[in-house]
Amino acid sequence: MSSTTGWYELLLAGSGDAVDALVAGIAPQQLYRGEDLGLHAGPLPERVLEVLGAKIHYLLFAEAGVARGLARRLQADPAVRPERLREVLRVSFAFAAEAYSHPVADKIRHVLHDDLPAGVELVDFKEAEERDPEAKGVELYADVHAYTYRATGRFTGPPPGPFELYLRLQDVDFVKEEELQIEGREVEAGQLGA
Repeated sequence: MSSTTGWYELLLAGSGDAVDALVAGIAPQQLYRGEDLGLHAGPLPERVLEVLGAKIHYLLFAEAGVARGLARRLQADPAVRPERLREVLRVSFAFAAEAYSHPVADKIRHVLHDDLPAGVELVDFKEAEERDPEAKGVELYADVHAYTYRATGRFTGPPPGPFELYLRLQDVDFVKEEELQIEGREVEAGQLGA
């Protein structure tokens, strides 16, 4: 069975050290950890365990070839157990930006429109600029700003583009990303794309 995107989500149970050993040496552009993307592998009790240092579930996103290799290694590794395997069909996330200076607004526009990863689309995009000639300065905590730039929208596409962009936006001041939405379908290890 062929894959639509060539990317898979793996939910694994085991120790952090065992998962680290399992993925050691895999190139970053071929594997993303859920925790780096702001995604948690388990429900609320699992998050409590994570805070206490007793986390047992790990979420990984891997390119098909890497996912096949991981599936083979998991069969021989009793320290880590696969709990779910999904083909990732599409990834999306919404964002909101609000800035109070032209240079910052220009930087945000550049990130939102230029050099987007392959296959990533910006949808439902809205932006607005407001100028208040009576307000003075660009103080961040002022009640009123002389200039305000606002933008909202959603990025969507096949992986790994949305993952790359999500991580890139985390380094941009005045932009807030919402949680990634993963659209996928469960598969068996034998169904991993060729």
